[in-house]
Amino acid sequence: MKEELINLGFPKEKIRVCWNGIDPIKYDSNKISKEEKLQLRKKYGIKENENLIFFIGRLVTIKGADNLVKAMPSVLEEFPNTKLILLGIGDMEKDIKNLINSLNIKENVILRTEFVDEKDRLKNF
Repeated sequence: MKEELINLGFPKEKIRVCWNGIDPIKYDSNKISKEEKLQLRKKYGIKENENLIFFIGRLVTIKGADNLVKAMPSVLEEFPNTKLILLGIGDMEKDIKNLINSLNIKENVILRTEFVDEKDRLKNF
């Protein structure tokens, strides 16, 4: 983003980068019971022996969900029992669907394009 702003003509010295992050206490997966985790896996059709990568966020370029999809063939080479869940909405939805199809990884990527409120996001985390 900084480089984009500089390219648009904003003075470099007036730009300060603030990285995205999450509250590790609020999003502590240890606070989720084993039963809730199993329910989540069941909801998405993930078997207990499968690895799970879970992305929750807007499906926009800056979030990089497309990079996760592009990385899946390499992930699957080393960890074949892995599923990726993408949960979010955004203008990259069609591009991500096309990418999943072109990489032939439909069996390993679950794309749910819906808005999830904060309460449910915490449960899904």
